[in-house]
Amino acid sequence: IQKQNKARSLESTSLEAAFLTQMDKFPEALGLLKNQHFSKKSQVPLEMTQLITYNSLRLNRPEDLRTYSTLACQKFDALYCWLMYQASAWDNFSRTIERDEKVLGNYNDFLQEQISYKPNPLEEETYVDQRDIEELDQNLIEL
Repeated sequence: IQKQNKARSLESTSLEAAFLTQMDKFPEALGLLKNQHFSKKSQVPLEMTQLITYNSLRLNRPEDLRTYSTLACQKFDALYCWLMYQASAWDNFSRTIERDEKVLGNYNDFLQEQISYKPNPLEEETYVDQRDIEELDQNLIEL
């Protein structure tokens, strides 16, 4: 009976945090999730780890983002492995999702630039003239 109460408590906490996250109340959701995480010393479910990671991302908390995305990645969640990599590779990765401007410039301009690129022709230095080689070959054949 005691295990069922703990499981229900964990489920209700996760559900409440999910609703808070949907309402953009990230600090409340993160606080609720981290309290539940620290009170439950054993294995934390993947869904709770995902919620903590997402809320950390939205609140620009890089330490928590790295920690909990690593935990989710260890549970074989490929998206959170990617997120863990991005968080370690980019400075202020959390701010990137909040940008209004485009991260990349106009893609069509870039594409046209690549298509119309004409490299300079390679200049070959002639060390031995081909006519000299042919003349030597002809002399060898006549011998």
